[in-house]
Order: sequence, then structure tokens, then C-alpha cells
Amino acid sequence: VTDLHTEDRFPVTPILRAHDMRSSATAVIPGSDGPYGVLGVHTTEPRTFSPDDLHFLRSMANGLGWAIQHRRARVRLAEAEARYRDLVERIPAVTYVAEFGFSGRWQYVSPQIESILGFPRKRWVDDSGLWYRQIHPEDRARVMADEERSRESGEPLTSEYRAFARDGRVVWFRDEAVVVRSEGAAPVLQGVMYDVTEQKEAEQALSAAYEREREVAERLRSVDEMKNAFLSAVS
Repeated sequence: VTDLHTEDRFPVTPILRAHDMRSSATAVIPGSDGPYGVLGVHTTEPRTFSPDDLHFLRSMANGLGWAIQHRRARVRLAEAEARYRDLVERIPAVTYVAEFGFSGRWQYVSPQIESILGFPRKRWVDDSGLWYRQIHPEDRARVMADEERSRESGEPLTSEYRAFARDGRVVWFRDEAVVVRSEGAAPVLQGVMYDVTEQKEAEQALSAAYEREREVAERLRSVDEMKNAFLSAVS
């Protein structure tokens, strides 16, 4: 607009009239879902804006649109991460992201690691060999074999093993994870470790009860055979 005093294509805003603006140029601030608004420049003296002026203004508007869009995307991402983290840290299991191998670095572990095993998250992440050392020695070779099989095939990992808590308790875990590969980076496991100690103890108690019942049945069968042999001898 060369002269706002004579402009008749659209109404001039009161604030421009109040400041006695004469010339004006505006550019649309583009957005992903529609314009965010306009970026305007105004002068108190009549001026004809050159193509270079308009090109610069459009560049500024485009840059501002990108900055607004980037800022909103970051806010949405932060909100989504906060919701995901809150969900992850509420489930009754340990969620983790870790590299393969007995000395693989743990990139993330949820707070449940402390309530289940008694180790602070920072120590668990900083000491890359802690997880392997806490696994029951009788289960280590099998767990490493399960990991290697998933790493080579890319198939999901499923493994059950015992681990020692910080206070010496034995905790049974069911470890379920998927293999995530990224270009230029080593593959990692994203998984969940479920505490199945109560289930395992119940299974062991049931197995022990069954074994006792079997032994009792064997003794009764022996007694019955002795009874039959005695009655046969008497006859």
C-alpha cells in the first residue's frame, strides 16, 4: 500500500490511522494448517516498497512461520514425551532401552528398577555391567543366548531368569523386548521386565505339592501291595 490515506480496497485498522501511517507492506506468515497471521511494516512517510523489500519481508515471514511451527512441534513432542513417561513410570514393571551384550550400556531404565531391585536408576545406567552381574549365575549363559538369537534374527526377545536384588533377594523376571535398529548406530533392545516372582513361587509350591502327593500315592500303593501279599500268604 503506497498511501493508506487513499486506500479503498480494504478498511485500514484504527491503530494505523492513530499513528498516521502512510505506506505499508504485509506478508502472510505460513503455517502447516493455515496462515498464522501476517508480518507487516509501516512508514509515516509515503514510500514505494521495492521488489527486494518485499522479497526480504516474505523471507522474514517464512522464517517466522517455520519458527512458530518448530516451536509448536517441540511443545507437542514434549507433551507427548511427558504423557508417555508418566504412563511408563506407572506400570508395575521395569521399562528399558539397552544395548546388547553383558556390558551393553543401558540408555534408559524406569524408576521401578529401584522399587523392585533396590538400585537407583543412575547407578543402573552408569554401571553398564550391573545388570549382567545381578543375573543368577545359573541363568547367565541362557540369557546371553536368548539375546544373541534376537540380535542376529531381529525377532522379539522373550526370556525368563532370576536376578539378585540389592538386599540379596531372588527376583524372577520375564523379559520381553523388540530389536530397534537405527542407521549408523548399534541395535538396541526396547523392552519391559515383568516381576513374576509370585507366579514362579506359586508354580514351585504347586509342583512341590504335586510331588508330595505323588510320594504319598507311591507309599499307599506299596502298602496296598504289602497288604495283598500278606493276605495271599495267610490264605
